Amino acid sequence: MQGSDALLVDGSDSQAIRLPILKPEQNHIQRKASFQLAADGTLSGTVTQEEGGDIARTLRALSLNDEKTQQQALDRSLARDLRAFHVEGMKMANTAALDRNLELQYTVKAEHFAEPVGNLFAIRPRVLGTEAMKVDEKPRILPIDLGQTRLIDDDFTIALPAGFSVDELPPPVHLDLGFASYTSESKVVDHAIHYSRTYTVREVSLPAERYADVQKLARTIEADEQSSAVLKRAN
Repeated sequence: MQGSDALLVDGSDSQAIRLPILKPEQNHIQRKASFQLAADGTLSGTVTQEEGGDIARTLRALSLNDEKTQQQALDRSLARDLRAFHVEGMKMANTAALDRNLELQYTVKAEHFAEPVGNLFAIRPRVLGTEAMKVDEKPRILPIDLGQTRLIDDDFTIALPAGFSVDELPPPVHLDLGFASYTSESKVVDHAIHYSRTYTVREVSLPAERYADVQKLARTIEADEQSSAVLKRAN
């Protein structure tokens, strides 16, 4: 409802108003995780996620359900990024404290995360958190609804097994279209791959003629989310 028109009902002082648009940093998700990759391609680690603003409403509502329902919802979310996995120790904090960030923490173990190709392994530095948008090639007539302003920050570290080295990393990404920006980087630090990205949406709607820019943003995010690093096993 950000940026939409509304009627403020206050007797004789009733009036039409424009609902405010949140600053991206007031509507944010921050994911941090430290993972360990095993020589057989299994990935395991602990994930911490903080959400603040209206974007946290889904998890806050989920916290009102029983543990089984909460676990099923988390499993459905992770299934978008991981094929075979097991989650333990799911905890949520500050679920009713609207003036504090909601916190979600869990441990995850994902089998077959690294794909072997001969003596090489391909792994995805962006382990989880899908932000890609759906676009098509049809001419756009109506305005574009971006949903809400938001700021997404991801910070993932994947410690590599002994005997493996990094042969190739995805290139960094830097895209700023005014209404939104997207940056990401993968680098090697202390025998681990460190992936970081920031995705910012500053506007909630765009005229139809900006659809080409939205398509460019969507393709950039999708390409980065699916990009792989290549690991080499020592002979």
